[in-house]
Amino acid sequence: SLLSKACFDKCEPSPIEHLVINCGLLIRTFNDLLYCLPKLRHLSIDCLVGYPYKDIKLSHILLKDFKYISLKIYNVLFNGFELLVKHYFSSIEVLHITTRMDQSYLDAKRWEQLIVSYMPNLRVFDFNNDNHVFLDNPATYHDILNQFTSQFWIEKQWFFTHQHNWQGKQIESGIFYSTNPYRRKDSTFYWESDIHICPHLQENDLNSVKHVHIHNERMTDNFVNYFPNTTQLTLQYRSEKFDNSIITSFDRIVPLEQLTKLVIEVYNFPFEEFIIKLLCLTPNLQTLKLK
Repeated sequence: SLLSKACFDKCEPSPIEHLVINCGLLIRTFNDLLYCLPKLRHLSIDCLVGYPYKDIKLSHILLKDFKYISLKIYNVLFNGFELLVKHYFSSIEVLHITTRMDQSYLDAKRWEQLIVSYMPNLRVFDFNNDNHVFLDNPATYHDILNQFTSQFWIEKQWFFTHQHNWQGKQIESGIFYSTNPYRRKDSTFYWESDIHICPHLQENDLNSVKHVHIHNERMTDNFVNYFPNTTQLTLQYRSEKFDNSIITSFDRIVPLEQLTKLVIEVYNFPFEEFIIKLLCLTPNLQTLKLK
């Protein structure tokens, strides 16, 4: 569901300071939302949606106590996000942002200019970009990411790492994200990685991760992370074959015996045998969701 402009047409200013929106919010209603919240300090939006983009009308609203924002962004171009920053984020100190399917957010120089000019008080920059890239030359993708290792990012102590999935000799998709000191509770795991091209990836503290998403079309033994405290697992897997090594591989990534929630999305797969084997190894499972 989406919160539309009509939701705020008759809204009076509210004393709310902390707001979490777990449904969708159209970007063109962002101005109306903030107008109703003059005392806002903390805002979290689970789904900020970009379309229709042409109807965005913004006006400067001074929110001197507005220090924290967390956004998961869908179909919002970097241009649109920049407008939000320029109009509303002058006091922001903590920014958590997740973007998908838009490589324009991987422009380090553009980020630097935006932060210096419009978010001078920013001290926490927690960034996650999940993107289909389809690049013939993996080095090009890494050149883009290496822009985030300049002096600006080092001085801020903002560091990043990445992983990506291969389709033949192409990088099909990749995740670029902030590392320490941030402790993520969710992590997406691509089975195939590029350790030969990226030998200096920063190791991450995975102890905080509670929910792991695993997806790929085939498994390898490369670069297998272990998430020791995970209690939730989401599997997205495509294969026409089943053997016991699949279950063994899952157990190398997460401790199956401590899982309490399991979500499974499999395609072209001998489903029944897989489920039976997996359930035998998850004695503490409380929730099972099949898609």
